[in-house]
Amino acid sequence: MLHLGLISAILLVSVAAAELEQFSLEEQAAILDQHYSLTPAGYVLKHCIRKYPSGTTLQTVNGEQVAIHPGGEVVKVPKCERPLVGETALPVVVRNTLPPDYDGWLAYTAFNKSQGFDAFLGNFSVPHIPPRVAHILYLFTGLQNLDWIPLVDPESQGAGFDIIQPVLQYPGDEGHYWSVKSWYVTIDSGASASDELRVQPGDTIFGNMTRVGPTTWFVGSTSVSSGKTTSLNANHPRLRTQPWAYNVLEAYGVSGCQNYPDNTVLFSGLQLKLTGGAVLPPTQVQWRLNPKPNPHPRCHERITVQSGSNMVVSFQQ
Repeated sequence: MLHLGLISAILLVSVAAAELEQFSLEEQAAILDQHYSLTPAGYVLKHCIRKYPSGTTLQTVNGEQVAIHPGGEVVKVPKCERPLVGETALPVVVRNTLPPDYDGWLAYTAFNKSQGFDAFLGNFSVPHIPPRVAHILYLFTGLQNLDWIPLVDPESQGAGFDIIQPVLQYPGDEGHYWSVKSWYVTIDSGASASDELRVQPGDTIFGNMTRVGPTTWFVGSTSVSSGKTTSLNANHPRLRTQPWAYNVLEAYGVSGCQNYPDNTVLFSGLQLKLTGGAVLPPTQVQWRLNPKPNPHPRCHERITVQSGSNMVVSFQQ
């Protein structure tokens, strides 16, 4: 039986997506600019994106979401209200209908185990600074509760979606540099990110997604060279099962090869632990390459899978 909240979420997303089609392209662009900001999971309503000090724990107490800061301060997280444009209530997350510059997942690998995972660990290298700046580039490992891929899957299939992810991004929040954050994103409750940690080309990022309770995950992004970490702890009932693992190149506003680094990104030491079980040996991890391919590649983006624990992301011919 479908839970009432899930039914409501399905209606919320599908109706909102359909209603947005009434706007012209110019109106859609204005709506994006006024109401939304970029995240690794698509455009999210600006007031629904929350940034927290590293080490913050997000959890639900008496039906309300709160953020517990590292010092113990408990802050109530405001509800992610949907603003009206005319009589249309805007969706919390937009991945398919509005973004004119959203390129989507341009290369990715996927692996699924129905029982879900207790941990996904791995490294990814920090490449050179691109010659030209795209709107934003994201590289990440991630765990989702649903196999919902932006641009290629209908938004109506994303009801109840969540993703946890340590994310490398360029440019950073304040300039032309690489940085990392740890994210927890839902389609109906907004997006949460840890403090930005600036990193350098040649560094290696250790991404750590580890279950620390039945519905609680530690999400950490560590600079191997400096030893510094930026992290979140997320607690939500929907995090009980995360059966989909990914390694992803995602982008907004790529117009050509100069928006990419001139070297590759190595994902290495990838390690998956089954729920209640053991770490999977690499020989048992068969990554699927672009199972739902992006129809509009920008510059020969591809992933070469070397083994169950290593793969290379490349951008040029």
